[in-house]
Amino acid sequence: LIDAIFPNYKQVVPTHHTCKVEIDRERFSGALRRISNFTNTQTNQIKLTLDKVDGTNRMTIGAQDLDMNSEGYETFEVHSDNFPTAMNIGFNVKMLMAAVDSYATETVALLMTDPNKAAIIKHETDSDDFVLIMPVVLN
Repeated sequence: LIDAIFPNYKQVVPTHHTCKVEIDRERFSGALRRISNFTNTQTNQIKLTLDKVDGTNRMTIGAQDLDMNSEGYETFEVHSDNFPTAMNIGFNVKMLMAAVDSYATETVALLMTDPNKAAIIKHETDSDDFVLIMPVVLN
C-alpha cells in the first residue's frame, strides 16, 4: 500500500473530442517505426499533420533531427467523420508506438480536441478502454 496524495487524473482526460480519426493499426504502427529513425534521440518528437487534399483526409507523420541533418515523412489516407481543416500535434514517438501497439485490433481511433490537450487512443469498439497520451510542444 502506497500512502501518498495522487493528482486527480480525471482532470486531464478529455470528456469530448472535436476530431476522431480511424487509422489502420498496422499501417500506423509501421509508419511510426519508420519515422522514429529520424527523430532526435533526446526528444523522440514527431509531428502529426492532419489535412484535407482534394476531399481526402490525410495524416502526415514527420520527424526531423537537426543535429544529424535528417528528416522523414510519411503520408496516408485516414477515415474521419469530423476531420479538422488542418491540425499539427506533436507526440513522443515511443509513447505513441506503445499506445498503438497495446491493441491487437485492425484499426485504432485517435481522438483529439486541441494540439495542446491530451489525446485518446481507443480500439475500434466503443469500449471504455483507452490510452491517454499527452502531446509535446512542437519545435
